[in-house]
Amino acid sequence: METLYNFLSTKDFAIHPILLKVLNRICYLIFSYTSLRLKNYLIHNLNYMFTLNRFEYNPLLSPNKSHPWETYAAFNGCPAKLGKKRFLIYRAMSEPDAFREPHMSMSVVASASSVDGILYSDRSVLIAPKEEYDQYGCEDPRVTKLGDTYYVFYTALGGYPFSKDNIKVAVALTSDLKNVKERHLVTPFNAKAMVMFPEKI
Repeated sequence: METLYNFLSTKDFAIHPILLKVLNRICYLIFSYTSLRLKNYLIHNLNYMFTLNRFEYNPLLSPNKSHPWETYAAFNGCPAKLGKKRFLIYRAMSEPDAFREPHMSMSVVASASSVDGILYSDRSVLIAPKEEYDQYGCEDPRVTKLGDTYYVFYTALGGYPFSKDNIKVAVALTSDLKNVKERHLVTPFNAKAMVMFPEKI
């Protein structure tokens, strides 16, 4: 509203300063009233426009106490499709290991399959700590399919305590989302959450 005041006061025609302030106040009140009406309308009518209901099968994945590698958590899934099956490639965490130093949960990248994309079973470890660069955990998978190969990028934890020097990106290659053919370190520097586009842009 101050801009209106400045605009009118710079014109060549004569307007009394008090009138300018009155006009300014009127414009401010109109704007405030309109904004308030709109806000109240949205608050009182938004729930009549649509309703959100929790899906009865949520969560799609939960920790599985019968699998030691995912007794603590199962989350951050990335969907993929192979034939008529849907896969969820996800991060799984074990309970902290009391017999290992440091006492920490270990993360792996796991795979679960489904025929309808809702009920997932056949859960197994896809990528487990194995190399020096991921010996303290494999986290947060991102899957891209190129040809017949799935490229699973993941965060590789190579040291503890975690720092910028030991958190990097690695990639595992698989053709069936159950077995890894090869794996490589992608970044020699600190990085997370890498993904590859499925085609050239």
